[in-house]
Amino acid sequence: MPRARSSETVPPRLPGSTGSALGFFVGIGATLVAFPLGAGDWPPIALVLLGVVVLAVGVSTTLLGALAAAAQCWGLYSGFVLHQFGELHLDGPERAALALLVGLALAASAAGLAVRLHAGKTESAEPARARLTLVTASGR
Repeated sequence: MPRARSSETVPPRLPGSTGSALGFFVGIGATLVAFPLGAGDWPPIALVLLGVVVLAVGVSTTLLGALAAAAQCWGLYSGFVLHQFGELHLDGPERAALALLVGLALAASAAGLAVRLHAGKTESAEPARARLTLVTASGR
């Protein structure tokens, strides 16, 4: 059974600007969803949802896009979950949230890069494997 080529299964990374925009809009959605789930009384709910956004965006975009998404999600968390009217503070909980989101962005970006590098190695090995199969099958 023929295997799908790696380049068909692993899409290319999104440009940083696209990742930033995606992180911002999905982050807004996650923040809005967090409040009916109880983020007004227990803010870590929103932080978990925003962390998922950062992970998803970080895997699919460049490092710059991942860090921008992390910064924007932190701004949403600090400005609208912990405080009102978009007021940003850098106190203890906000610093911890920023460190967490930046760490997630770095880890997700590295994981996305590793997957794409591995897919590139697999893709370059495909022609050699096909030639070996062809030579073996033909008896030459």
